[in-house]
Amino acid sequence: YAPRGRWHPGQFKWICDSSGRIRTDVWKKWLANDPLTLATEKRAPFRSWQKVYVEGAAQDQYKANIGARKIYEALSARHIDCAFYEPPGNHSDHKFDRLERGLAWMFDRPINEISQR
Repeated sequence: YAPRGRWHPGQFKWICDSSGRIRTDVWKKWLANDPLTLATEKRAPFRSWQKVYVEGAAQDQYKANIGARKIYEALSARHIDCAFYEPPGNHSDHKFDRLERGLAWMFDRPINEISQR
């Protein structure tokens, strides 16, 4: 959410400093790049012709299902073609089934038809 820059690919700035205090400049970058912020406040990242699939497990220990639901609601209100799925289990449970379901929805056909191409 707060990348360190092009010379440090994959690295990001931490929200807290070494003393545990919040770094407000970094926190603002994290908020600006948060998916829910993008879905509710920015028009460019999501277009009406795009399909967006969001999901989060019902017992997600990180509460990702709550954020996913909010993203879905925000995009639906903007008439973006989107789907939301809240499978049973925890954050990493059934990940292959969940991926298969998402890909099948995105491509409008069962995953076995996609993989045979």
